[in-house]
Amino acid sequence: MTDKQIANAVRSMRADWRKTERGYREDSSGPNWRNVERKCEALLVQLEKQPVPTLGPVLEDGLSILLLAPTHNTDGLPNHPAFDTGFGQAGRWVLAPELLTVQRQSGAMGGDAFYALGKSGIGYWIGHIGISPATGKTFRKGERMARIADQSGTDHVHVGMDVRPLIGKNLLYGANGNGPDYTWGSPTIGAQLAAGMA
Repeated sequence: MTDKQIANAVRSMRADWRKTERGYREDSSGPNWRNVERKCEALLVQLEKQPVPTLGPVLEDGLSILLLAPTHNTDGLPNHPAFDTGFGQAGRWVLAPELLTVQRQSGAMGGDAFYALGKSGIGYWIGHIGISPATGKTFRKGERMARIADQSGTDHVHVGMDVRPLIGKNLLYGANGNGPDYTWGSPTIGAQLAAGMA
């Protein structure tokens, strides 16, 4: 809801209030009070909706995560549909897409990995990096976290995302929404979050 829409909703409620001659204490059952209460409830519902988080890129000069689409699931983590980026760029810095905290260490077939929790509530599994940051470490949005591992065949970063706290279900991935792995066709992460949080 935009600021202009909020202002218009408040003006409409004020107009209804001004139509009431005796006031709420003397006549709370009149149609104008019911209109104001209904409009207040509708405005509160809109204001309490959580906005889609503004996620940044995971690579310097890269696209926001919101503009990328998951292409596969993370092996062994069914709630972390993922995308890969930075192919052939071993040593390139991996950035925090939002304010996040490293929760625990993990491993990947090729390089190191870690779990992190974003300010938005999104859980991340970030893999194929050189050295994982320490558990408990917090990163600001855009801050460098680790470098892409320098290992043949895994010189990219894998970003798995658990968005269930925001939309109550997993991200769609691949051509069919649930695969096949390493195919295109699912909506972008931003579009999926917007639809799920509407």
